Amino acid sequence: MYALETLVSDNGTGIKGKLTHAEVCGDGSIRYVIQADIGSEVIGSWISEDRVEGGKLAEMPKLPWAALKKTVTDTHTGFTGRLVSFLIQESLIQAEVQPVGLCPKTNQPHDARYIDITQLRGEGLPEYDQTDAQVEATIRSLREERKEECQIVEIEPHWETVERKTVQK
Repeated sequence: MYALETLVSDNGTGIKGKLTHAEVCGDGSIRYVIQADIGSEVIGSWISEDRVEGGKLAEMPKLPWAALKKTVTDTHTGFTGRLVSFLIQESLIQAEVQPVGLCPKTNQPHDARYIDITQLRGEGLPEYDQTDAQVEATIRSLREERKEECQIVEIEPHWETVERKTVQK
């Protein structure tokens, strides 16, 4: 796995940029988002691992492989589906959760959602302990790390997901 937030080149397009996300699929393959500044525009595109040139290698984070293809539930919203991949951004790991079946109104597959791995429960997942003290410690740590003062001012449900609004002090 390549380290995120490092500069690389895409050997397919020749574009240079930084890797911002990595998606680890069920078969172990990895796709990355390369983000580049092109003039006044910032573009991001998905590329396969074999197109990455340069950059440095990093250790793969510990992922709950046993949970792949198993039914999981978001403890915050009740959203349920099968865990089909992992999305890694800096220190955040999300799981792509795909509901089984088709939407009756459109006869199309339901939309998958990316959910913080610590919010999920199901076979193959460890029990993540998310006490208020741990959440506050994480927020304090992020504030110190990014030297920004952020405060969660409101948490409101929005179409079966939780939207967090932050303000900068």
